[in-house]
Parts: sequence; structure tokens; C-alpha cells
Amino acid sequence: MNKVILMGRLTRDPDVRYSSGENFTAVARYTLAVDRKFRREGDSATADFIGCVAFGRQAEFAEKYLRQGTKIAIIGRIQTGSYTNREGRKVYTTDVVVEEQEFAEGKNVERPREQGATPQANTDGFMTFSELASMTGGGVQTPGFMGHGKHFIASKKFMKAEGGVARIVWMPKELKEQVAEKLNETAKELYGIDNFTDMIGDETIAEDPETLVAFLTEKGHPALGMDPMM
Repeated sequence: MNKVILMGRLTRDPDVRYSSGENFTAVARYTLAVDRKFRREGDSATADFIGCVAFGRQAEFAEKYLRQGTKIAIIGRIQTGSYTNREGRKVYTTDVVVEEQEFAEGKNVERPREQGATPQANTDGFMTFSELASMTGGGVQTPGFMGHGKHFIASKKFMKAEGGVARIVWMPKELKEQVAEKLNETAKELYGIDNFTDMIGDETIAEDPETLVAFLTEKGHPALGMDPMM
């Protein structure tokens, strides 16, 4: 078995390159500084610096979201190799090939520039709703998150045992627009609520719990009158 689990901070921004040819593939390299739990007497090193390489979708994720200082957890495998340097000497390498990666904290997590989002410095140690949403989707499985098809979200079966779609209080604006018609029909049939999606927050309305609760209160969202799920 060849399995590695690491948690640390990036020492620099990922170095991302794309392979040539028709089916070009993104390749991202970065170094993780992983704290040492124990140190030998006389050893002043406090961390190990471990080279990591990601391919394809994982590399694209690194390019979009990871920056110097970002704390992440990764799962991967060790890969060894060698090459001949300019002096003609053979150099041996050891890298961790990244298979899964996720944020280990919510501070200063940047969202994709091309989506027009403005990165926010979140100083309370928790992710904003958009940061949470950015960690899922596109077929990528992320530990700790559960995915549903967008059409199922708007159905009468969604979270039926917990109260149904009335539990939905926030979703990305793009998704909300895509499911609006069906979700509004479901809410009208189940609860007699017109234009239910107008009661649901998105990234243009709220990015933190306090702002969201204020919005839900103003709209009279039915979830505020439901028993807590936990």
C-alpha cells in the first residue's frame, strides 16, 4: 500500500504548467511545510518541507484556490524518480502525487478570479458560504461534504424527513436561478409559499451567518420556525 496523508501550509504559490499537445494536462507543483510533532535533541528544524505534484482537475483546483500560506490537507501517494542535471549528475527525487486536497481552515481562501469574485480576508477562522460551495461540484468528491443532483434539490423528496426544501436557506446564485422554477413549484405545493427562492440567500446577499440570519428574518423564511437539526 502506498498512501500518504499530510496537513501543512504552502511555502509559495503553486507552479502550474500545461503539457503540450491536443490533450493538454495541467500539472501543479507546490511545497507543503508540515510541522514536526516531535524533535530530536539538538535538531532545530520545526517542519518538513515536502514536494507535492497534482495533475488534471486537482492541478486546476490548486491553480484557482491555493496560495502561499494556505493550510490544506492532502491524500496521495509517494512517487520516486530521477533526472540528470546540467552538470551531468543524476538527481533522485521524491514527491507526493496528490489524489485529494481540501482546505484545512477557512482563513483567506481565495475564489476563482475568472468568476469575478473579490477575495475576502475572513478573520474568524471559518469559511464563507461561497468558499464552502467552491469545494464541491464538478464531479470532485470532497471528504465531509455530501452532494445532490440539482434537480433532486428541488424535488419533494429532498430532506423529506428533516422538513423538506423549507430547510434551504442559501445556495450559489447560479444554482438558484437554474432550479428556481421547479423549487418554487415544490414550495408552493408543500407549504403554500409563493416565490420561495426570493427567501433564499446567495453570495450577492450574504456571505456570513449573521448577515444571512438577518436576511432570512426579514423575508420570514420558514426554516427559522423549524426545530434545529442537531
